[in-house]
Amino acid sequence: MEKGTINVQSENIFPIIKKFLYSDTEIFLRELVSNAVDASQKLMTLASAGEVKHEVKDLKSKDYSRC
Repeated sequence: MEKGTINVQSENIFPIIKKFLYSDTEIFLRELVSNAVDASQKLMTLASAGEVKHEVKDLKSKDYSRC
């Protein structure tokens, strides 16, 4: 297998990601939920380490399927 390098500029890759990844509703929702979970976990980790200056309320999951 031939090896090489790839040089990607962010302004070139984001339109591709937007068009092919986020145009599918199912993938978009999965990514949205995944990003929310990741952000919540990071916030709770930082809060438990004392690195958050404001109060962090309990981030319990809620069922919005009936909305």
